[in-house]
Amino acid sequence: MLYITILGGSVLGMGVGVVMPFRNIQSLSEILPSVQRRFAIISLVLYFLFTAVVTYRIVFSDFKLEGY
Repeated sequence: MLYITILGGSVLGMGVGVVMPFRNIQSLSEILPSVQRRFAIISLVLYFLFTAVVTYRIVFSDFKLEGY
């Protein structure tokens, strides 16, 4: 699950920038802003999910700092 969230967030985040040059094409100018917005939102959600899962695993693990 962790790999899916980080990879999905990265790919969708890059997808926002990759389709940017195509915003000037007449047939795509109406649909691309909404697609980019959707990509950005899903990317942020996936990054947040990744952060939440990792934080949960760290907080509720048996991890102890020895020597401090």
